[in-house]
Amino acid sequence: MDIPSLDPGFILKLATVLLVKARKRQWRWLVRVWPRTRDILIVRGKAIKVQYEEHLGEAQTMHYLDQHTAIPVPKVFWAFTFRGKTYTVTSEVKGHRLCEGWLDRSQESKDAIISQLREMLTELRALPHPPGIGVASITGGSVFDSCNVGDSISGPFKDVKGFYKMLMGGNDLDHHWPDYWDDLNTLSEFYRQADYDLVFTHGDLSMYNIMALGDQITGIIDWETAGWYPSFWEYTKAKNVNPFTRYWGEEIDRFMTPLPHELAMDKIRLRYFDWYGLSEGAIDAIPPEQFNQQASRQRSW
Repeated sequence: MDIPSLDPGFILKLATVLLVKARKRQWRWLVRVWPRTRDILIVRGKAIKVQYEEHLGEAQTMHYLDQHTAIPVPKVFWAFTFRGKTYTVTSEVKGHRLCEGWLDRSQESKDAIISQLREMLTELRALPHPPGIGVASITGGSVFDSCNVGDSISGPFKDVKGFYKMLMGGNDLDHHWPDYWDDLNTLSEFYRQADYDLVFTHGDLSMYNIMALGDQITGIIDWETAGWYPSFWEYTKAKNVNPFTRYWGEEIDRFMTPLPHELAMDKIRLRYFDWYGLSEGAIDAIPPEQFNQQASRQRSW
């Protein structure tokens, strides 16, 4: 897909970098007029996001979706890379993260949000997949995922089997594992036989990446991990919920088609190859009192 350059030119690039540097130094006068919100720097209705990798995939995705869909995403004004970082300047998204007060919402309010998510996801997955592009960003470039084994930026993968090989830590899919790791043989067999359409995917539909004002979704944010992926990827990634919002896992089944077999296979992957170790066992190991304390904070938003 052809996406126009988002480079703003020398003057705006310089101004953006200098503003970020000034804000990080906590200059008193600037702190008063330029607040930090949700790890995003806000100035005069514009949000400046800095990523510590050179990857324009998120900005390109948001620009394309803003122009071609009704999905609410931040409007991209400009984006560029500079000295190992990516600077993206967008419109500010009003509202609160969905995790803030979800437990206090009425069932009617939750149903309204879920209905909107279902419609948005249907539109996203209906985007036409360009021929000749495998697992890749919206423009056919590399994909980003901080949970990848090894580098967070990988691909693009012309052959989806290359993507599956990366998920297994670079091991060949026909590799035979010892009997005490027999579940890895099951996972390898799943990847060898997998035959799924490639659909456009957000890749991290957690409560933290959905903004709402009242019962209206105002924005889907954090599109770093978006790209063309096998059709099960959105579901299995979303079901790997933040340990402090485990209740969101039940809501996911209300706006995505449940895929129990694919989810079981992904749990095997997480057990061995998850970068952050947030496998099912790690989540269940969190002391109940710590979980309840965090959930209580979310009720108070």
